[in-house]
Amino acid sequence: MSQRRLILHIGTHKTGSTSFQNSLISNVDKLADQDVHVVREFRYREGKKGKARTANAAICAHLFVRPELQTGARQRRTVPDINPRAKARRRKKLAYRLRDNAAKTVLISAEAFCFLRTKEEWQNIREFAEMTNRRLEAIIVFRNNSDWRVSWENQLRYGLNLLDTSHDLPSELR
Repeated sequence: MSQRRLILHIGTHKTGSTSFQNSLISNVDKLADQDVHVVREFRYREGKKGKARTANAAICAHLFVRPELQTGARQRRTVPDINPRAKARRRKKLAYRLRDNAAKTVLISAEAFCFLRTKEEWQNIREFAEMTNRRLEAIIVFRNNSDWRVSWENQLRYGLNLLDTSHDLPSELR
């Protein structure tokens, strides 16, 4: 494996991921000067692409998240709903694009990576990294559990309005 790196920023919810991603966007040219490529996406809204680019690679992360999991992005329809075969094709296409990227380091940031729980999901990540011919590294951001839980429940209740829609789901799908 080469010394080229693929860094996954797994910013669990309510740990400053949005601020980190905004900083990435603000400094994308400076990072490129340091041989770091930041994966950016167009903002997605069901059926149409937005014009703004973001460093929140939620669409990319959802290529790995199991389809039955009702993430906030899926409930808000801010990631496309695609079938497993199409997901595999998109992962492969992205991997080859990142393999061919000249930057020494590629950074992908998404809160949604924190939903990866199964062996199959992580196997897909490992295979993806191998296809990029890059060493996989992860940055995982945690927070004090009790403070995190209060903040997350408040966001669900007031910001995302997802408590009502996810309340009846089994815990492994929330």
